[in-house]
Amino acid sequence: MDEARSLADVHRDVDFANRYRTEYIKHLMSLSAGIFVISIAFMKDVVGGYTNAVFKLGLAVGWFCLILSLVGGIFHMKCWDRFYISYRKPLDEGKNRRRIINRWRIFSEICQIAFFVLGMVMISVFAALNLLR
Repeated sequence: MDEARSLADVHRDVDFANRYRTEYIKHLMSLSAGIFVISIAFMKDVVGGYTNAVFKLGLAVGWFCLILSLVGGIFHMKCWDRFYISYRKPLDEGKNRRRIINRWRIFSEICQIAFFVLGMVMISVFAALNLLR
């Protein structure tokens, strides 16, 4: 098979990659927001009276982590925006900006994923402890 690719092929592949990346970030943000809202809405159904609940701190930490995940996702999207805007700058200035932006982008993505996972674990443990009582 011939590996010669046209510029249009490369642009199409980059476009697909960008769309998938954007959807990944948006879906993770949607999941964080949805779980946060649902966990608040159904809290009374899960534990009956909140005063009888155990591991309340875990629930609060879980909610806080989901909010931090959303903030991380917003910064993650903003980093990509700044990354692409930096191509309007002169070559050396753009490269320097992208190097800095990329560090922040990686940090934001790690925060988005880590806080999502931690929030899910904390809320799941809270729900399990209170449902199994």
